[in-house]
Amino acid sequence: MIVNSVADAPAPAAQQGPVRKSSSDEPVHTEPFADVDEAPIDDDADGRRRYAEQLTEPPLPYIEPQPTVPLVVDEYEAEPLPEPVAADEPVATQAPKVRRGTLDLGLLILRLVVGATFTVHGLQKLTGWFNGPGPDGFADYLANHPNPSIGFRGDVTTILSLVAGVSETAGGILLILGLLTPIAGAAVLGTIAIATTYKVTLAGGLWFFAADGGGNGIELEVLLAAAAAALILTGPGTYSVDRRWGWSRRPAWGSAACVVVAIGAAVAIWILFNGTDPLTSPGNPAG
Repeated sequence: MIVNSVADAPAPAAQQGPVRKSSSDEPVHTEPFADVDEAPIDDDADGRRRYAEQLTEPPLPYIEPQPTVPLVVDEYEAEPLPEPVAADEPVATQAPKVRRGTLDLGLLILRLVVGATFTVHGLQKLTGWFNGPGPDGFADYLANHPNPSIGFRGDVTTILSLVAGVSETAGGILLILGLLTPIAGAAVLGTIAIATTYKVTLAGGLWFFAADGGGNGIELEVLLAAAAAALILTGPGTYSVDRRWGWSRRPAWGSAACVVVAIGAAVAIWILFNGTDPLTSPGNPAG
């Protein structure tokens, strides 16, 4: 519906007040509106309101707004949006490839040398090869007939001889292959720890260099024990059967636990089956 008031209806052109229109050649003159609250409305004599002089056309008539009809949209199925990822959830990212250089080659050389050394010593004890004592001869060495008080108990020497031979032989072969490296390293580490302690006990003192103390220095034993522990803690490297396992290149606390277990087992065997204090031992009479 269109509503026009009498005051707002446009008058005929003859009766309407003159409207000043500007042209491009004539400057536009404007006058400010008077405040409604301060100044009265300036109307013509016939009651019709004058247009402001700055307007060039009459104002548009007022049109009453009509009610709107809501737009109906057909329903449709939309694909579900992906679920947002929580801020605290880790985002899977591909780990950068680490350049290892010659590290794996160095570990291979270390494994071959240490593994071959333990394998040969183990075969000496088990078979008597390479001028070894064999199982019976090594059992007598453990019993220490010159001074049985500082030797191992006679009822377990045969078993300990076999255990030492198997541990060194099997552990050495596994180190060469790089297979089950933490277990293999722990086996040879525990064996060499007992051998080092027994050597100091029989010598009646601690010497480091191999030629000191009548050839009873522990230089070689310390080197082999350190190499075995290093292989457990660093892993066998890429050139190994264990290359698909985490301990081959990224050893964690499990490998460190193998070192602790190996040393703990050596201490337990020494206390149970020997019990001598190696630093205060009188040693053998011939020593």
